[in-house]
Parts: sequence; structure tokens; C-alpha cells
Amino acid sequence: MKLLCDVCLSQVSQAAAGPVRIWINSGIEIVDPGRFLIDPTINRETYRSGVYWPRNDWRPLSALETDLLHTPPLVSSAATSVYIFAAPFDFASLFSNLGLQSMARSRKEWEEGKRTGFPLFVSEVAKFLEDDLLLPFELCSAEVSFTPRGVPTSTYDGNQKRYRGLHVDNWTMPVCHLRERSTSSLRLGLNVGSHSRSFVFINLTIATMFDLLSRDPDSFPHREVEYSDQHRNHNASSFTEAFMQRFIDYPVIRVELPPNYGYLAPVNNIIHDGYALHNQSTDSFLQLSAHNFRLRPRRFAATVTDSSPRSGSLVDKGSDTDIEPVKGAETYLAHSTHGPLELLIVQPTPFCNLNCKYCYLPERHDTQKMTIETFEAALRWVFEAEIYRDEFTIVWHAGEPLVMPMQFYRQAADSVRRLNHTRCRITQSLQTNGTLINNDWCTLFRDVAMKVGISIDGPAAIHDSYRRTLSGRPTHSSVERGIEHLRRNDIPFHAIAVVTNRTLADPTAFFQYFADMRVTTLGLNFEEIEGINRRSSLTDPALLSAFRDFVRCALQFTASHGLRVREIQSEVKKILSAVRVRSTQVIPFKVVSVDHSGRLSTFSPELLGSGWPENSTSPDFALGCVHTDTYGDVITSPKFLRLFSEVSEGVSRCQETCEFFEVCGGGAPSNKYFENGSFATAETLYCLLRKKIVHEEVLRALEDRYSDLVKVCLDRGAAE
Repeated sequence: MKLLCDVCLSQVSQAAAGPVRIWINSGIEIVDPGRFLIDPTINRETYRSGVYWPRNDWRPLSALETDLLHTPPLVSSAATSVYIFAAPFDFASLFSNLGLQSMARSRKEWEEGKRTGFPLFVSEVAKFLEDDLLLPFELCSAEVSFTPRGVPTSTYDGNQKRYRGLHVDNWTMPVCHLRERSTSSLRLGLNVGSHSRSFVFINLTIATMFDLLSRDPDSFPHREVEYSDQHRNHNASSFTEAFMQRFIDYPVIRVELPPNYGYLAPVNNIIHDGYALHNQSTDSFLQLSAHNFRLRPRRFAATVTDSSPRSGSLVDKGSDTDIEPVKGAETYLAHSTHGPLELLIVQPTPFCNLNCKYCYLPERHDTQKMTIETFEAALRWVFEAEIYRDEFTIVWHAGEPLVMPMQFYRQAADSVRRLNHTRCRITQSLQTNGTLINNDWCTLFRDVAMKVGISIDGPAAIHDSYRRTLSGRPTHSSVERGIEHLRRNDIPFHAIAVVTNRTLADPTAFFQYFADMRVTTLGLNFEEIEGINRRSSLTDPALLSAFRDFVRCALQFTASHGLRVREIQSEVKKILSAVRVRSTQVIPFKVVSVDHSGRLSTFSPELLGSGWPENSTSPDFALGCVHTDTYGDVITSPKFLRLFSEVSEGVSRCQETCEFFEVCGGGAPSNKYFENGSFATAETLYCLLRKKIVHEEVLRALEDRYSDLVKVCLDRGAAE
């Protein structure tokens, strides 16, 4: 059975020994009562009948399995993450010097040690945790387990005098609704022994296990009971045993923890245990429990951005980490924080034949062009990285794609067909200013099944105020000629309009223009502060009332004229689905941008080509090149890790401060950077206008029973 993407593994710090070693096996097996272990003194009497342990066929993870499992912390719940850390101090030696391990041989001596040296030891560990790793917490319990060598699992049931095998804990919630385990407490473990020991777990949450069992109801022992009632008055042990019995071939993950390494894990929400089968001697493992263990928000960022090591720090800041983001090549991607790829934005040339006042591109006078070899390298990069899932769209964009030779796009279409050896559905879309469209281009669009988008700002008076040629001439009439070619050739098209203060002056005329044009969809890009465009005409607070009127007018035209406005459609679907969203722009490799030379970036498309002076070693947002850098090179580079960490911190700030977070999911990193000077910030003009006001007005319209609005926005035949 293949590894799914549900619970992620993140190494938030490491010591000089480097990243931990991680293994995977082929599943679990039931304990054979007649089977002896490596240590002949450990026999069938050690385990009760009917428990499970991991199969002993461990192997290193494949590249894809590594990517599916590993991810840096973003805004995912702690109940879906296992964190690995390294202590900066040799706690194992301190534990040994206190003589605590030797005391474990005698219950009386151990009880005495727990009253004397052990509290001091625990206080030292707790001090490190609060100083370097965790927010202040209230410790509930502290215990040390001593596991003899040769035991596949380490948790011992003192009442039954047997090892438990793989299990889920119930120590904070012995009776509860299963869904509540997503908010359960975490447990922290630290290896204070002299040798490495392992933590094993199945990377699925209780909720996901239930969902998997529900798809195969014959295997579920209580299938007639609804989920909401099933385990309200039961602990999760019998349920997880049912899962292990049915999905016995689901792989187990083993993380090898050297001395002074530890984990923070949602042990009430995952199947897990310690693992000592390969140990050479009895191991010692400290376990701390608290109701409020939480990582410091800046903890991950600190481990990957500071290039100079500090005395006493958790990690050599200049060393590489073993963290890779999740790819979009498996199921359960809704639970992940990465991918899959939705948009491959290809910039075939930076050159544009217009000089729009609000354009963010810094090099639009550069006439260099992409070669077909570079485009094919970009495709191969995507396929080899396996960051796609079932489908994605290639978007030809920025500067003006139609200044490229027509033959280039025919070759590109052939390259897509020839290089796509998967079942992935790839569509192509082109965003153009429309001034160069003629019958020949229309033939090309039809031949290669190219979707077409036109950039036009509405009536001529508005459009020509901003969108002019390099010599300063108006362009509206040229765009309309191009649109007429599309109509005569029956080429459907969508439109994107930049909304400025001039647009707000007469919203009725604006929307009537596009309703008469019969576009498939109208997208609204509100004038933003991005790239070299350092001002927006929409920043005046006095315009907020006019902006609300503009959105209400959009709603009216949607309901009365059937005008499909992208932003209205998006909000209606989010509200009616009641699904928490994550901004596409904060998830690595949901969007990948590639320029004419093959340089690539992710997150917001507007970043590629812009400067990043704060990153002194490489002061731009290019994360690599499709000709020379693999996906693995990109995601392990200090540049990507710094960018991802800052974007993640910005998402966390949004989550902490914004009541619209669940319908926005973290905003647009490019807006944060260009408006606020940092990715690690929250509200922007884009948030206020596009997210907050639009959402409020759509919600108000739905509450007023805009049945026609819902019908238009949920029309399955509507073009995106």
C-alpha cells in the first residue's frame, strides 16, 4: 500500500550529527505468540496476544516518499505534524551522571532518584524547551522509560505486565468524540540514553483512518453507527486495532533519534510507539506531557535563515537541513501544505509592446525570447519533480506572449503531447493585451486548443488612461479589433480588467461594457502596489464606500445579466461549500513561474523578475533554473527555505490576527512584500479590497436570497 500524505514530519532543528535517519517498511504484523525475538530472554510472554508491531523490513525512503512525508511547519495543526528537534546541551550525559539509569534496576532506588536528582534534570530540560523551542507551557507529567534491547515496541502496560505494541494514547481523553483528537495534547520525548533509539508511527490521523475504514464498511465492526456517535463513549484503542487489522500493509515510519534528539508528537491522534529492536543495550527515554505544547512561531525560520552559528544555539545555522516539501503526486493532498501544481506560468519573453502605467514588470523593454529547448526543460522539470497531480494549466503570460513567433506555440503544443507520458491533463491558456490578434493567431488558438484571455480595462475612456503603446498612443481600438477577430472565428475568451479609481466612478457603465462583450468570465485585478509600480490609486480610504458600491454593482450584473465575475464566483462557492481554504500563493509549487531563460520561482507569479535585496547572496526571487537545478536542489536551498519560512510566518500572522483567514487562507505574499516590506506581515490593500469587502458584500447578497446569483456562479458550464 502506498504512503499517503496526511501527517507530516518536520525537523525543526539539528545538531552537528546532521539530519536524522528515516526508514519505511511494508506494514505491520500481528505478534506471533510462538515467535522469539533477537534477545532470547524476550519471548512470547512479553506481548499479549493480538497486538501489532512493525515489520522488520526497513528500507530508506524513496525520493517521492520523502517528499510526501516531509514538510516545514506552515499553518497546519499540530495534530497533523511530528516535529523532530535536537537539544543544544548533552542531556544524555547529565542523565547518566546523575546515576538515574542505574537506579532503574531497583524500584526503591528509582523512586528515591525521582524525588532527588530527577526533578532538577526535568527542570533543566524544561528550561531549554521554553528558551529555544516552545512557548511557555504547564508541565503535566514527566517520566523516563527504560526499554531493553530487542523489543520491537517500547510501551509497557504495568497492569497486564505486557508490552502494548503499536497503539494510540488515551491519556488526556479516554472517552471522547474521535474528531476532538485533532485538538488533543502533544507529548514530547527526548533520548537521554547513550545510543540511538527510534520513534515509529503511522502517518495517518484518527479522522483519516476512520474515513478509510468507512470506504470499506464490511471491515468496520460498528458500521451501522454514525461517526458522530460511534466513539463518543469509547477510547480509540479498539478502533485503531480495527484499522491495523484491515490495512495491515500500510507502511510504518521509523525515525532514528540519536542521543539528545527528541520529538513532539500528537500521540492521541496517531498510531505510534518507541522501537528498540536494533538497540545494543537498554535505552533511556524521557517523556514529558503538557496540555499546551506549542512551537515558537519563529522557531523554524531561525533554523534556516541565520548563516552564522551562535554559541549555545540548537543548530549550526549554516548547515543544510533535511526538510523537503510535500509533492502533489498522491491522494489526501487536501491535508498537505504543498502542491499539487495548478499553474505553470511561462514567461516566453519579458518584452511588451505596451507601456501600461500600473505594470509591475521591471524588464518589459528586454526583447529576449524563450527557446523551445528551455520550454521543454521546464516541462521535464515538472514531470521529473512529480509536483503535479491529475491536471494543471500552462499559462503564457508577461510580457506580451504574441510578440513570439506563432511557430513557437505550435512546437510547444507538440512538446506537451510528446513529453507528457503520464495521464495528467494539461491545458494551455494565454493572456494577451489583444492588440496583435489576427486571423492567423485565431487559427493557432483553435489548432492547439489554447484558451485566450484579453487584458482590457473597460470602456475606452478608462482603458486608454492607463494602457498605451510605447510611443504613448491609445490602444482600446486595437484591442477591440483583436476581439472582433476572436468573435468571427468563434474563439471564446475571458477578460481581465485592472480596477482603478477611474473604474469606481461609473461601475454601471463598466459592467455593462463587459456584459455586452459576452465574455466567458470577467476577472478583476484591483490596482496593486507590486514590482516597480510603487503606488495604487485605490489607497485613499475615502474610496472604500465607492468600492463597496462597485462590488454591489458586480453582484447585480451577475444576477440580472448572467455576467460571470471571477471574484464573485469564487466567494459564492467558498461560502456555500463551507470549506476552509488555503491561498494558492502561499503553498509552494501550487504555482510555478518560469522565465525566458529558464529561471524559476514559486508562490506569487509577480515575484519572478523582481529584486530581493534583503537576500544579499542572491538578491532576486529566482530559486533555480530548469536547465541546471533539480527539484531537490531547489527545495533544499537556503534561498527557498528562507522564502518559505518568511511566507509561512506571514500566514501564521494572518491566522492569528484576521477574522477572514478561513476564507482567505493567508493572502498574497507578493502584496505583503511590496506593500509592507516583508512577507512576514498580515493585512494589505489586496486583503482589504479583494478578500474582506468582496466577501462581506457577497455574503450579504446571499443572505438576501440572490437565487439568480447562486445559479450563475455555480453553473458547471461556466469558464474559469
